[in-house]
Amino acid sequence: MLIRCLLLLSVLLSYTWSYAATDAMRAPLSVPLMHPIMMRFLNPTPVSAFDMSNAVTLEQNYASLNMFDVVPNGQFIVDTELYVPTIQVRQRISKQHLMRARLSLYRPYNGILDNFLKNYHQLVGFPNNGREFRPSNQMAYALRPEWSSQNRWEIGNIELELQSQIYKNHHLAVAILSTIQLPTASKKRGWSSGGTDFSLGATFSWYGNKYFTHAELRAIRVGATSTPSLAYQPYFRSSLTLGRELSSHYTALIQLQGGSSPYQSSLFVLSQNPWVLRFGLRVQGNTAIYSYHFTENLTQYTTADFSFGFNVRWLID
Repeated sequence: MLIRCLLLLSVLLSYTWSYAATDAMRAPLSVPLMHPIMMRFLNPTPVSAFDMSNAVTLEQNYASLNMFDVVPNGQFIVDTELYVPTIQVRQRISKQHLMRARLSLYRPYNGILDNFLKNYHQLVGFPNNGREFRPSNQMAYALRPEWSSQNRWEIGNIELELQSQIYKNHHLAVAILSTIQLPTASKKRGWSSGGTDFSLGATFSWYGNKYFTHAELRAIRVGATSTPSLAYQPYFRSSLTLGRELSSHYTALIQLQGGSSPYQSSLFVLSQNPWVLRFGLRVQGNTAIYSYHFTENLTQYTTADFSFGFNVRWLID
């Protein structure tokens, strides 16, 4: 009798893992916009309306950033490489409700990629966009007179989210997303706006036989108070994810992600809407799911030149 109970329990656990793993394998790429001027505000990552599983995820992202408003001595200068590790914890609080918490660390670097990028741009005929006016592998990040960051570790902002699944069948699910960001990062060094941001949005997820897609839209209210030198406005974030299961253990994804700018500014480098295109591969292991991604910017000034990353998600259902 005991052996039968243990066998039944193992089957149920195996089914739960398989079901949760399927949803996790089909989820969007969990990657924020990797640019400090966007990371000061609520910078949400896309989610799946189907995926309601408990999990702990370690996200690691690395980006190369370079921009000037006026070359070479502009008011806004960003010339750095940025490493961002993030811990994300997901906890289901009922059948239709899930809480999510994210905390990141930021580490700007002098970098090692400047010469490679200059040579690559010269080879393919792309403009350097001001890189030629900056020393190679030397960090700069400042918007005078508001903030100036240093080459050091920083604590990021805390993000809390409630995901409420309002509809689900075999092929379609819809969820409402309520999100708050707490300004725990440094305002002085430019990693936080100093205000608490709020967001309300929805995500729509569809499953086919091998293909799946997610569409998401969020409206975000800025908590920071505008100043004479920097004015803020409500903005939106959206994403569209298309994916295909290559096999039971491999999934390929392509994701369009972006929105509007939270700044009302005469500086074009702040007011330009950020949009990126991501490519991802997801692999299912025995006890974890691994995601690899590469991101290319579609708009220049408010997004990283490119970024890449590696996520590990442990399902704890």
